[in-house]
Amino acid sequence: MSSESPSIIALPVVFESLDHDIRTRPESPPLPTGIGALDDATFGLHAGEITIIGGRPGEGKTSLALFMAYTLAAKGKAILFLSLEMTKEQLLERLFCHVCDVDSWALRQGQKPEDYDSRAATFKSMIASWKLHILDDFGYAFDELASIFTRYDVPPEVLILDYIQLVQGVSGQEERETINEYLKTLKRLAKRHHLAVVILSQMNRGVHTTKKSRPSLHQFKSTGALEETGDCCLLLQYRTLDEEEGLTEWKPGQRPDDPKPEFHIIVAKQRHGPIGRVVTNFHPTKFRFVDPPVTRWEAT
Repeated sequence: MSSESPSIIALPVVFESLDHDIRTRPESPPLPTGIGALDDATFGLHAGEITIIGGRPGEGKTSLALFMAYTLAAKGKAILFLSLEMTKEQLLERLFCHVCDVDSWALRQGQKPEDYDSRAATFKSMIASWKLHILDDFGYAFDELASIFTRYDVPPEVLILDYIQLVQGVSGQEERETINEYLKTLKRLAKRHHLAVVILSQMNRGVHTTKKSRPSLHQFKSTGALEETGDCCLLLQYRTLDEEEGLTEWKPGQRPDDPKPEFHIIVAKQRHGPIGRVVTNFHPTKFRFVDPPVTRWEAT
């Protein structure tokens, strides 16, 4: 239990602050995701709130979170990316491919573009101006989170965690209990520091096994507390044309970017707004999301 004293403030004083906030709210999202239709549907990320991104392995959770981080960093926002799965080098290589229009599959095979040196110099100069920090060796335990705001001169405005099922608890603690305690800590941090939090989560393997099925909130892996804690829950569904037609065998000469790059982001829960589905385009070899010619937001 908290040892802090409650802050008892008269309601007229509270409303005075609220009134000022309402009168000065911008008409565009202060913390945009970078995907036009998603920003229209959710008005971006929100300080003091938690956004959950759920999807199966390989379905684009990290790509979407990194795309959000890039969008926000390019706008001068302070971002902390806690990567419990990938190394900072792997994430930075993805960012490089995205920003500098480099084919990641070719780069992985040692095939650099002819103007690699100039692209690398441009990228290095760009990231030097960003307030983006990537940690790959910190944040596994919930007691480490409290020290985050003492480690940086500029505290983060957005915290991204990739992904929640990799957090570690005390010896003998069940995974569900560990995740629940971690979520409580993140919720307290979000409220206390006016922090926008993005949590990535795995979905159970039985999710959307056919092209007509869609993921749902109860399929978050390990705990129902994710659905309860999230102010906004985004469920990902990425199906290439070959997969939808049952042709999953890789063919010689086929490039990873060949399949139809349609990407669905289902707004399954939004505490302060509508629910529905965003359809955008995803180019996996450059980890890039591109708004289609016609914005697609399907309310439900």
